[in-house]
Amino acid sequence: MPGATKNATAVDAGSIREDMWNFGDEVGLDEFLSNIPDGDGVSALEGVEKGKKDGNGLGNWHVLDEALGADIQSSAPVEVPGKKKSPPSSDLRPETPMGAQGDSGFGGSPGADRDSNGSHGGSGPGASKSAGSGGSGSGYVGSADDRGEAALDGLAKLSTALEMVRSQQIGAGNAHMGEVPDISMDAGVLLTRLQKMLESVSQCVQLGSLVQMFVPKVDNSSGAVTLVTHRALARVSSMHDKKFWQYHKVSESFFFSLSPSSSEGLLGLPGRCFLYGRTEWTTSVCCYRPMEYPRLQCAIECQVNSTLVVPLFISNSVSEEIPFAVMEIVMDRQTMLPGTLFETVAAAIRSHGFYTCDTSSLGSPATMRKVVADTVDSLCESNSQALAHMCRSLGMLLAQCWLPDSTGEFLIASGAPFCMGDVMTLPYRQLSEQITLRRGQGPVGRAMEKGGIVWVDDVQNGSQVEWPLHHATALLGLHGMCACRVLVQKKDGEKTEAVLELYFPGNLKTPEQQQPCVDAIWNHLHGSSTVSMYGSAGDSENPGAGGQPIPTDISNLDPFCGSLPDINAPNFGVAGRAGDAKPPWGITLEMLQKHFSKHLKEAAKDLGVGSTTLKRICRHFGISRWPRRSLKSKQG
Repeated sequence: MPGATKNATAVDAGSIREDMWNFGDEVGLDEFLSNIPDGDGVSALEGVEKGKKDGNGLGNWHVLDEALGADIQSSAPVEVPGKKKSPPSSDLRPETPMGAQGDSGFGGSPGADRDSNGSHGGSGPGASKSAGSGGSGSGYVGSADDRGEAALDGLAKLSTALEMVRSQQIGAGNAHMGEVPDISMDAGVLLTRLQKMLESVSQCVQLGSLVQMFVPKVDNSSGAVTLVTHRALARVSSMHDKKFWQYHKVSESFFFSLSPSSSEGLLGLPGRCFLYGRTEWTTSVCCYRPMEYPRLQCAIECQVNSTLVVPLFISNSVSEEIPFAVMEIVMDRQTMLPGTLFETVAAAIRSHGFYTCDTSSLGSPATMRKVVADTVDSLCESNSQALAHMCRSLGMLLAQCWLPDSTGEFLIASGAPFCMGDVMTLPYRQLSEQITLRRGQGPVGRAMEKGGIVWVDDVQNGSQVEWPLHHATALLGLHGMCACRVLVQKKDGEKTEAVLELYFPGNLKTPEQQQPCVDAIWNHLHGSSTVSMYGSAGDSENPGAGGQPIPTDISNLDPFCGSLPDINAPNFGVAGRAGDAKPPWGITLEMLQKHFSKHLKEAAKDLGVGSTTLKRICRHFGISRWPRRSLKSKQG
C-alpha cells in the first residue's frame, strides 16, 4: 500500500500479495483460502482501525501481514457453565458487542485451536475428527438423558406445538404461515429417524462440527412456544469435542421464542430460520451482533467459527408447510464454501426422507452457473477487459456483474464477468458465486429493481439477516460500494442486462470522500461502449436511470421486497397496542430507554437491528419521534 509504514517484522504487502496470488494459482483456491488466517488473526475491527492509517486497499492488510508472519499464541479456555433453567434474556446477552475482544479475538477461535504444528483441528491434512468423549463414531457422549426421554416427550407433543405456533402467528398478523405438516408416525420412530439423519450429516461435514436440532415446545403455564434442543438430538465430531458439548449444553439453557406475545427469550438465529422458513449461514459467528445471535459470547468462548442453519420439513412441499424443526451446524474453523456444504447437507437430509429449502438460493459455484449458463456462454470476453480497465483507472477493489435468471427475479454472480483490483477480495468473490440475490434484496437487488446507481457509503451498517454478504464485508474491512443496472456486450453484437457491483478504495470512508469516485463511475459508464449504463436521463421507461446518485443507508433498504413476510412489521409478531409492556422480539422499553441519548443509527446498531426496525419498535411503545434531540434540548 502506498505510503504505508510497517515495522521491522512485517512483510511488504506487495510481495505478500504477489506470493499469495502465485500460491493460489499453484495449489488452487481452497488451499489458498485455508492459508489465510482465521478470525483470531484477522479482526474486522482491528482491520478498520489500522486501515485508517493506510492508503488504498483493504483495512485488514496489516493484520494479515502480522498474522502470516507470527504464530498465534494459545489462550486459556473460558468455562461456560450451563443452566437447567434459562434466566431472563437480558442476562444471557453478552456484555461486549460485535464479538468481544480479548483472548478469543473477533473473527473466530482462539489460538488454542492450533496444535503444536500450527494447524487447526478438525480438518485439513493430518487432522482427524475425534470420536468424542464417549468413544462413538459420532462423538456422542453419554448423559443422564441417554435414552432421550425429554426428546421423546417433545416429539410426542410436536404437532400440538406446531399448531400453537401457527395459530399465534396468524393471530398476530402473519398471513404467510404455511400449513402444519402431518406428523403421523410414532415419536420413537421419528426420534430414531432423526438421530440417523444427524449421524449422516455429522459424518458428511468435513470440518470439526456440532450438529444439533431445535424443535418447538409449548410452555404449559404460559402457552408460549419456544425452540429447544436436547442431548439426544445432537452430535459432535471435533477435536474440540468438550468445548462443543459445552456449547450444546449452553444451547439447551437458551430458549428462542416463537410466540409474538412472549416477554422472555429472543428470536435468535434458530427462531429466524423457523419463522422465515429459510436457510441462514455465516463464515464467522463473531460478526453477528448480540441481539442477532444471543449465544455470541458463549460461541466465542467455545471456539465456534462458521455456522449453517437450515429448516427441516416433513414433505417436499416446503412452500406450503411450516418447518417442524431447525438444524444448526456449527464448525470449529471458518469455511468459505457454504454453498458446497449446504448441498452436501441437503443431500444427507433427503436420503433420510426429510427436506429443506433454499436449494435455489445457496449452492456450489457450478450449480449456480448452470442457472445462467446460456447467458454466460453468450457474453464477450471484452466485458471482463472493460471491468479490468475500470478497476485500474478508478482504483476499484472489486468489480463484478450479477446476471438475472430466466424469470428476472434472481441475480447470480457465478460465471459472470468480474475483476479483482485487490486480490484479497477473492473470498468475497467466492462467496458471491455461491448465492443468489432476490430482486430488491440488498444494494444489488435494489439496483436491478429501480435502475440507476444505488450508492451505500458504509455496508457495515447492514445485517447478515437481510443481506447474506454482510459478514464477508466485515471480515475484509469493506465499506463504500455502489451497484448499478448496466448493459453488457454479447458475442452476437447485442446487449443484455446485468447489475454491476463496485467496491471503493478502502481509504474512502465518508460520503464526501466517496462522491468524486461515484461521479467518476457515473461518467465512465455513460461513456463506455462495452459495459454501459442501462437507460439514460429522461428515459421514461427506466425511471431513476438518469438521476444523480446520493448515498443510501443500507439499513433502510427493503431486504426482500415483499417476497418474505416482515416479522418486524408493526402488525407482525407483536401482540397488543402501542405502549403494551410486551416487547417486540426481546427489546423492552427499559432496554430502549438506555439508548435514547444516542443517534438513532448508533442505537439501532447497538441493539442489533436496522434503523427502520428500531422506528417500528418505537411506534410499538408509542414513541413517534426518536427522543435524542428533545432530551438534549431539555438538558441544555
